[in-house]
Amino acid sequence: MKNGLFGVINIGASAFRMQISEFVNGEQRLIEYLIKSLPLGKDTFTKGYITLETVKKSADILGGFQNKMSEYKVEKYVAVATSGLRDAVNKDFFIDYIFKKTGIQLNVLDPYEELYIRFTALMNEIENFSDVEKGGFLFANVSSGNVAIVVSFQKSIIYSEALPFGSLRLNEIFRDVDERGKVIAFRNYVDNMLAEVKRIIGKVNIKFVYFTGSTVDIIRFFFKESSTEFNINDVRHLLEKIEGLSSEEIVENYGLRRSQADILKAVLVTYSKIMKITGKNKFYITPTTFPHKLLMYFSKSYRKKSYGKYIENSLLYYGKKFEFDKNHALKVKENVRKIFNELKDIHNLPNSYLRLLEIAAITHDFGYFINPSNHEYNSYQILKSLHLPGVFERDMEVVSLVVLLHREVEVDDYKEYFPPDVDIFLIKKLVAMFRVADSLDSGHKQKIADFIVKKETDIVKVVARTVDYIFLERLSFEKKSKLFENVFGVKIELEEDPIK
Repeated sequence: MKNGLFGVINIGASAFRMQISEFVNGEQRLIEYLIKSLPLGKDTFTKGYITLETVKKSADILGGFQNKMSEYKVEKYVAVATSGLRDAVNKDFFIDYIFKKTGIQLNVLDPYEELYIRFTALMNEIENFSDVEKGGFLFANVSSGNVAIVVSFQKSIIYSEALPFGSLRLNEIFRDVDERGKVIAFRNYVDNMLAEVKRIIGKVNIKFVYFTGSTVDIIRFFFKESSTEFNINDVRHLLEKIEGLSSEEIVENYGLRRSQADILKAVLVTYSKIMKITGKNKFYITPTTFPHKLLMYFSKSYRKKSYGKYIENSLLYYGKKFEFDKNHALKVKENVRKIFNELKDIHNLPNSYLRLLEIAAITHDFGYFINPSNHEYNSYQILKSLHLPGVFERDMEVVSLVVLLHREVEVDDYKEYFPPDVDIFLIKKLVAMFRVADSLDSGHKQKIADFIVKKETDIVKVVARTVDYIFLERLSFEKKSKLFENVFGVKIELEEDPIK
């Protein structure tokens, strides 16, 4: 954002926060920062829903935030919620109630959208990030509701998951256990949650560990508040001291707020266990608050990084694990990019869908690893379980459907696989273009070196520059192009232009 005021409201599992900043020539200056404690997550993590009393308290807090924004005449703002609302069964009621009472429209971040924002912030806030990303690093966001972890190695994300053991959630799960028993329970639970991360990390050398999230305030409170570098042994020694203390005793002995004292043991156990699997003693934190990260992200103030390459590298890493045909995958990606760009006046889709088609191109044959005869369904199942920051759940739904339907099947026969909010006609458009792109390398031999697209009144011609006889490609094209003709009402033909 170049100039003006921008505000952000963040509804977390343990508190509501608001930040208002002014931008002058692209430089950000903090105007107002407010925090109101309200443990929304206590309701969600114990009852599964947010009580009416808490909903009303939430409306009062957000009404106050709205008044403050009106006072500053803030016209541009976003209001987002994370796990405390995201995991509540009555979240739609909460959103509707807040809108009618305050006029604030809440957006619930999916876990990987939230993780992407935090990861983008990390890339922007670490001065030497180019050095960090060359080696292996682990990034963990430890918050009240979840622990989200990214493991990156040589600019490839090799693990990404939002795990359900945030500090407040842990404390609520084991709230009836005695004080010393809690630490044992926390350790066992976190060990189980980190089993897959531990397996992944065993294959790479982690050089750097970074933590973010609401819990970093507790770490900074105890260990060098102005520092960004810490030693895990200090954390472990503190855990030994407070292991048998109650929350009241922690408040009395250390001056911590009661809400922080309640989750202190869970925080210390989580940090200790994550550090143990990395084999490192030193870790770093990024001190900026989540509202600040949200504000910089939604105001488009973060510098653009080559994150698209991160996604591609990560998918290629997974592809290698599934023994896919890399040359075919990249060729289909090249083909689908050209078809999408050349036919924009026909499909009328924004460029964001090209990105999803490119992801589908790299991943569509992952399922061969399980069983070639039903590989499209197997690829679909793999993608449903694959998580990457920046590829949000709603996007992966679209990608997985394109992959499922990339062979010659009737799309309408697969309606049971479509989530309620996914547009079937949109999927048909994407699948129609993808099938054409895939058919042009159906033999996996890259016999079509290049092609041009010629558009006439009622026909599209794909003129292929061939290096060999393309019997399989032509046969596949004739079958797979039928959906294209039915969806767009335009005939599509393949012509050969052999390279002499």
